[in-house]
Amino acid sequence: MLKKITKLIFLIITLTIMGCGISSRSVIIDGVEYMELVKKYENGNIEFVGHMRNQALNGPVTYYFENGVIRAKGEFLNGQRQLVWVWNYENGQKKNEYFYINDLAEGEWRKYYEYGTIKIIGIYENGKKNGLEKLFYNTGELMSIRNYLNGETHGEYKLFHKSSKLQIQGMYNNGNPSGKWIEYDEQDKVIKLTQYDKNGIEILEYQKDYLYKLRSVSMPFEKIRLIHEN
Repeated sequence: MLKKITKLIFLIITLTIMGCGISSRSVIIDGVEYMELVKKYENGNIEFVGHMRNQALNGPVTYYFENGVIRAKGEFLNGQRQLVWVWNYENGQKKNEYFYINDLAEGEWRKYYEYGTIKIIGIYENGKKNGLEKLFYNTGELMSIRNYLNGETHGEYKLFHKSSKLQIQGMYNNGNPSGKWIEYDEQDKVIKLTQYDKNGIEILEYQKDYLYKLRSVSMPFEKIRLIHEN
């Protein structure tokens, strides 16, 4: 222990940067500077606590709302986000949960409603959405399922009524709706059928007792707005 202390060039600095409300304490060990950073709001409450090594964020960090509630917690390694990061609402309820590897989201991520129930469950690979993503109503029922490939919606999509009956089904191709899309009412009756070309342009629509073809006007996919939040 004494040998470690003799190697220690100990320097503690309490520094307030004017106008920024940031204070820091640093210690130099074997030529490497370790620093703790604290940033405060104007009311004196802590806004941020983190650690730096060799001028890069390293170790645990915590962000706070002005009322003192934790806003986010996570870890850095050489300036990049790592491992589990959790964000909260101002009421303290969990909002988002991600896992990071070298600053890229990886694996399962979750988003919650402000009162605690799950909102979205999805998958990231190398910082991009991949695989199945589920969206839920605030009362817990499944609202929709969609698939991603390299960050783009791709593959099957389904939207459900709150009663759990199917409301809309269709396919995506690299972010664009593709092929036949069908919409149902609560009695499982088809109330709308839309056909899309490979570019996501609507070319044919059936609605109730009417069938008409869109001619020269290219219409981007805007009619069925999917409820989704990143």
